[in-house]
Amino acid sequence: ERNKIKATFFILGWVAESNPNLVKRIYAAGHEIASHGYYHQLNYNMTNEALYQDIQKSKHVLESIINDKVLGYRAPTFSISEELIQILGELNFKYDSSFNQFSKHDRYGKFQNSKKKAVFKVSEKIIEVSLPVSKIFKQEVPIAGGGFFRLYPLWFTKSLIKKYYKYNNYYVFYAHPWEFDPNMPRLKNIGFVNKFRHYVNIESNYKK
Repeated sequence: ERNKIKATFFILGWVAESNPNLVKRIYAAGHEIASHGYYHQLNYNMTNEALYQDIQKSKHVLESIINDKVLGYRAPTFSISEELIQILGELNFKYDSSFNQFSKHDRYGKFQNSKKKAVFKVSEKIIEVSLPVSKIFKQEVPIAGGGFFRLYPLWFTKSLIKKYYKYNNYYVFYAHPWEFDPNMPRLKNIGFVNKFRHYVNIESNYKK
């Protein structure tokens, strides 16, 4: 609000059902409400029928709360797939933002029509708004936010974004609300890698 910035809020269906007034506040403030699915399951681990039902349910819940159309979708953990794009078209979405250009993450999805472009048409009905990368010595470096934003020093993030803007005029940044909450519950017995991914630099992230 201080900087008059509008954002897209990709909201889980079950969260919206639990907090409809929060969704209404976000929408009333002029932000876009979009779908993040209903249960936050990885799309490529679901059957096509289950995926369709999950996205359809989330869209219905959100549209019922804001009394407006939901046009955008982002897959949990960027788990994009060919089947996802087809389902989004069938459910009358207009755009997807599930393709993270960083190809070395083990959980990010992949699909045949991916391009290393900011925005591109991925089917007859769906526009893809991708998550960008920069390059250092010809190696991909993720710069779109999330865990990598928490991990990098701020000066390093700024330098990568400036470098990206030399060749692009479109940038996407994302963050999860829990990434600014140092008092979030800490799960045990989830393994070192998952602990690192979820909790690294949580304490300093809001200031950053």
